[in-house]
Amino acid sequence: MVVGDIATGTDVLVIGAGPGGYVAAIRGGQLGLDVTLVEKDAYGLVDWKDGVVDQLTGGVEKLCKANGVNLLPGRAEFVDENTARVAHGGDGQGSESIEFENAVIATGSRPVEVPGLEFDGEHILDSTDALALEEVPESMLVVGGGYIGMELSTVYAKLGTEVTVVEMLDDILPAYEDDIKRVVRDRAESLGIDFHFGEAAAGWKETAGEAVVTTETEDDETREHVAEKVLVAVGREAVTDTLGLENVGLEPNDDGTLDTDHQARTDVDSVFAVGDAAGEPMLAHKAYKEGHVAIEVIDGEPAALDYQAVPAAVFTDPEIGTVGMTEAEAEAAGFDPIVGQMPFQASGRALTLEEDDGFARIVADADTEFVLGAQIVGPGAAELIAEVGLAIEMGAQLEDVAATVHTHPTLSEAVAEAAANARGEAVHDARNPRQRRRQRFGVLDGPERAVDDEMAVVGDDGAVLPLCGPEVGVAAQRRQPRLDDWHRVGEGLQRDRQVKRRRALRVVGDHEKSVGRRVDEFLPGVGRAAALDEVAVGELVDAVDGEVRGRRLQRRQRNSGLAGEPSRPVGRGDAVDLETLVDPPAQLADGGRRRRPGAEADDGPVLDGRGRALAGPALCGLRTAGLLHARVVAPQAEKATPSAVEPGVDYFPARRD
Repeated sequence: MVVGDIATGTDVLVIGAGPGGYVAAIRGGQLGLDVTLVEKDAYGLVDWKDGVVDQLTGGVEKLCKANGVNLLPGRAEFVDENTARVAHGGDGQGSESIEFENAVIATGSRPVEVPGLEFDGEHILDSTDALALEEVPESMLVVGGGYIGMELSTVYAKLGTEVTVVEMLDDILPAYEDDIKRVVRDRAESLGIDFHFGEAAAGWKETAGEAVVTTETEDDETREHVAEKVLVAVGREAVTDTLGLENVGLEPNDDGTLDTDHQARTDVDSVFAVGDAAGEPMLAHKAYKEGHVAIEVIDGEPAALDYQAVPAAVFTDPEIGTVGMTEAEAEAAGFDPIVGQMPFQASGRALTLEEDDGFARIVADADTEFVLGAQIVGPGAAELIAEVGLAIEMGAQLEDVAATVHTHPTLSEAVAEAAANARGEAVHDARNPRQRRRQRFGVLDGPERAVDDEMAVVGDDGAVLPLCGPEVGVAAQRRQPRLDDWHRVGEGLQRDRQVKRRRALRVVGDHEKSVGRRVDEFLPGVGRAAALDEVAVGELVDAVDGEVRGRRLQRRQRNSGLAGEPSRPVGRGDAVDLETLVDPPAQLADGGRRRRPGAEADDGPVLDGRGRALAGPALCGLRTAGLLHARVVAPQAEKATPSAVEPGVDYFPARRD
């Protein structure tokens, strides 16, 4: 300890009162921890606009005090893994040593300078300077076509400034897909923004009160751009160089950021990093959540952050909102993605706002329909993307998004319609719904469809699938137009396992709960097209379409009390009492529509609430998948055992890989 230091102690030392820091401090106070918050500037956020920030920072300071947080102005530097020194300012203001059990680094970031264009606050501006101008400049040169450069370019172009953007790459917004860039770029050009790609800023000089910036092209050509103000927006770097990280054994990356895990912990157990100090994405809302997670981990809670569910937004015109994976990223991660898209030109609300540029796109796994990501460019995209973030966080499927009723007329309808489009069910898709279903489920069509005397479907791989009678086949398929995925279970067991891993079951008490919620990968031969001696194979298309309503029908049956007494899960080939599964006065048939009271099973295929076909008193080719309750009456294997299923093989593993 340095002579003159005041020694104090605290449970948690939070360095920096930005979005991540003040959230960590306040949450720590709520949890009863002794928290000290050190900040060299105003408490809370960045002073980008005095009136707003005064109100926000004042509120943050009050919340800190209300929750018992010790506010300490000054600059912190680590002495060792459990000690830091806080300098309180200029000469005579002193310093103090703080012993801590855990520390949270939340020091934020600063704009990166371009050599030869150092910030001076007058001609060469950073993003903070650009937001503090008292007068709108007549002209502005923006160096960098990333999200900050494009956001501020849009702002000043709308204010009447003549804006020129120079970017060393061949397009704007390098982190985004081409069709998204195109929408934003076209709108920017309509606002009068002039783009120069393949140019890197090399230096500048002042002439007649204006800045003359020299750029160099890939061909080593030199060009000059003249503007009243120059905004340099080429990225940000973390502010960690004054923290004495070497004293705790931490080595930052080249951009000053620190590597952390999903609990915001660094390589030193007692030190956490949140917000911009923890690296990309450098977003305030990510910092909020990381601060929340870090302090709860310190308190012993099993908190963590799923970065796939963290949305990002670019406040250009139109806005961009993204979350999770793109289609290309999903493919690279080993998924078989399906994509649905909805143009805002089909949105009544977008048309009334006269902002119909762009689209909403959603990406899901073809095997399970779990939502993997979304990209939205258009009006309100920054607001709309949160819905898909929620879907990813909760493990929702396309059906959950598509089946959720969205208010009309609103922009949010585009998200639901995109999900429906991915499932081949979009109302605003001009393709024939029946054809969409055929393509999606791989149902053999036209000359590729073959039906023999015993009613069987022949796949491209040559597997013959009997569909009724004692030889009941079970088809495994992947929801994409891959006809060779139709094959008999047991004859392609290795492929079956690959399919099942994505849509396996887990057992919860006496229930079997579908993790994927739609488990029609094992389409029973009788399926919805039961009594195939009377139903053409073509009806299988409509049958499968009914199968995918599983979740809603499960809820309907449970709410109607149609399930029998809880017992062991019913297996394939078990005979089931019809009255156990379906209440005769309220039998469900034809995709869940109720039969007339007293209808007999002989009238045709009777379906229970989950779309299973009941043949007389027994369920032929019973699907264990999705069955919540059923009381087994008596095994009748000679009547109901599907020959395509090997006895004793566990086709439904207890947990999803």
